[in-house]
Amino acid sequence: ELTYGVRSEALHLADAATGVVAGRVRLVEPTGPETFVFLDSPIGALMCRASGRLELQIGDTVHLRWSADDVHLFDAGSLRRGSDPGQQRPARAALQLSA
Repeated sequence: ELTYGVRSEALHLADAATGVVAGRVRLVEPTGPETFVFLDSPIGALMCRASGRLELQIGDTVHLRWSADDVHLFDAGSLRRGSDPGQQRPARAALQLSA
């Protein structure tokens, strides 16, 4: 079994037509040069790291997209990267989906 992972900086806000998944904003955390957006979605809790300050409110619906080039596959049991079975350290991912 594999876990599908995408890092928070690879998740991008999108419109409904190009978004892969929709979610409801749970928290907006501006940190100066970037903003962290935490949301609940049908595939679980997600976090998006976006450049600049965003005009989002708790409860807003947003859409996210990402590139297939940014996807990481992990062994679901060990969280070692699927493409590198010898990797010693578990990797972390912002989005985890069981296949």
